[in-house]
Amino acid sequence: MAATEAMKPPRVLLVEDEGKTRDSIVEGMTLEGWQVRSAAQGVAGLQLAQAEPADLIVLDWLLPDLDVARRGRALDQLSRTPAGAEAVAAQLKSGRIP
Repeated sequence: MAATEAMKPPRVLLVEDEGKTRDSIVEGMTLEGWQVRSAAQGVAGLQLAQAEPADLIVLDWLLPDLDVARRGRALDQLSRTPAGAEAVAAQLKSGRIP
């Protein structure tokens, strides 16, 4: 691993629909040196994960647009292959991931 890679801050994707909670978490993690991106909806979070993979994804347990089962299946597919992210987002939008 190159020295510049070792010095990069960890990349976090936060998906939280409550604005004040999301803002507080982003602020705290940023102050601790994390590079944080956030989304207010599950599908938007999956799209962000597709665009630029994160080292850690923090998800709200009860997102209105993703139930627990759909979210679990989507994240499982995302973790298996970077190319799978686009397919997962499309399947979630279409309802093909029940």
